Amino acid sequence: MYNGTGDESGLGVDTSDDKTIVFNLKEPCAYFEQLFVLPVYMPTHRELQTETNGDWAMGNDMDALVSCGPYYLAEYVPNQYSVYKKNENYVQADRIKTDTIKKMVMDDTQSIINAYKSGELNFISADYTVMDEYKDSDGLITSPSQTSYYVLFNVNEAPFDDVRVRQAFSMAVNRDEVASACGSSYEASDFFVAKHLKSSASGKDWAEEAEEDPIGFDPDKANCIAIPFLGSYSWAVVISSLILSLCVALILIGGLKRIATVSQIIVPFMAVIYFPAMTSVVAWVTARYTAVLLGWDIAGPQAMTLAGLYLIGSFTVNAISPKLAGKFQVTTTVAKLIPLGLMAVVGTIYGLRNGVMIQNFTSGANAAVS
Repeated sequence: MYNGTGDESGLGVDTSDDKTIVFNLKEPCAYFEQLFVLPVYMPTHRELQTETNGDWAMGNDMDALVSCGPYYLAEYVPNQYSVYKKNENYVQADRIKTDTIKKMVMDDTQSIINAYKSGELNFISADYTVMDEYKDSDGLITSPSQTSYYVLFNVNEAPFDDVRVRQAFSMAVNRDEVASACGSSYEASDFFVAKHLKSSASGKDWAEEAEEDPIGFDPDKANCIAIPFLGSYSWAVVISSLILSLCVALILIGGLKRIATVSQIIVPFMAVIYFPAMTSVVAWVTARYTAVLLGWDIAGPQAMTLAGLYLIGSFTVNAISPKLAGKFQVTTTVAKLIPLGLMAVVGTIYGLRNGVMIQNFTSGANAAVS
């Protein structure tokens, strides 16, 4: 219909008589009546809406404006004011007690408030700056806003193409503090749809009828969500970190026997408290690295299971074969140094080529001299 390619038979609209219009919907729509407040649904006069009467919808041609509401536009001065007068042809004209309404155009909030105080204006619509001054006044009427302010992620670019990253950012934002910083009239919300938008079916707030719990402020959980940042790190760093963690665990456990021959006093403390705690921490950190590498939750059951396996495995190797454990320690140390050495060489060459290394040395030298 919009492009002029359809006909009225496919519109789904019937007129049973001269004063009745029937909309045939494909399915129930509880808010359908509320849609008629939108300008696109307002009726227009076919005979006056022509191509030769100018911008009839903008009020430039006053004779082309037809009103079916309680008031009609009698005068309009762009960017200054508009005058509305009572429509005697309105179906409930006897209920209209005010004959004329003049609406002023003002951009400055303080000017609007001053005009209200002086009696120039009978009522105004102002922003949150008047809330504190008139909060205890009978003249202040407030209504819930049906507007939501939000920040969108570019889901086509890393790292926001991963839903876990978006969830973590959402959990890390304290919406109460953001709303408080914006002003006293703002309220925190976890919903995309306006929080106090009323349901036409039940009359309740939309937020009350939401079936799923929103993602609220939870910084601890945000820190625990596995974020696949492997694109920012080289595989050599991840692998060398794993090897380093395993090496430290084996050294700590394997060195217990040697320490026992040095001091009989420190052995109980090291054996009962220090080494078990250190080994558990190292196993736990190693498991988290592995979970990140595999894309698992770093605080989930998989990570804890891996930590247990690393802990048991390192103890088993040292207990069954100390020599094998020693050789493994040496091997892992060498394997760890190889990628670290390559990283140092590649980083140095890359830094010299792009000038970052020279800039860093120059900055350090200048800071030392000053």
